[in-house]
Amino acid sequence: MIDEVLLEKTKKMTGAFFTGGVAEELIEKLSEDLEVELPKSYKEFLRKFGEGGLSGTYTFGIENEDYSSAKEKTKKFRKELNISNKHIVVAKIRTEDEEYILCLDTANLSNGECPVIKYDMLNKNETKIQNNFADYFNSVTEREYQEELSYQNDKQ
Repeated sequence: MIDEVLLEKTKKMTGAFFTGGVAEELIEKLSEDLEVELPKSYKEFLRKFGEGGLSGTYTFGIENEDYSSAKEKTKKFRKELNISNKHIVVAKIRTEDEEYILCLDTANLSNGECPVIKYDMLNKNETKIQNNFADYFNSVTEREYQEELSYQNDKQ
């Protein structure tokens, strides 16, 4: 599950932005619209945060009843990149060296959770990066938190 202690720390971060949690009905609608079962930890994220992120990492989700970035990005990349209909796009990352999307691989759902994969947009290959969404979100949150602490310490 998502680390509650870590989440409390993020509330003090200057770069944190989340739209706010959404109702169960909107989560079920996303599942229906994408024709996949959502993993438990991703549903927890949607209930608590909706969508958003910390400094440099934005996680797609549900903003409100009229807009879901997860739905829009998933449908877009299913069409443009021909990714699996069992993938849910949760982030798009661009670095100096590469561009990729992060997806929940619901084809491998087990005990209510599924792996997070990195899909290289240029080479069109997949690599598993985390066992589940909670592990992914906790690691990103911890990294962003440590980077902000380092930045704050450097300013002093």
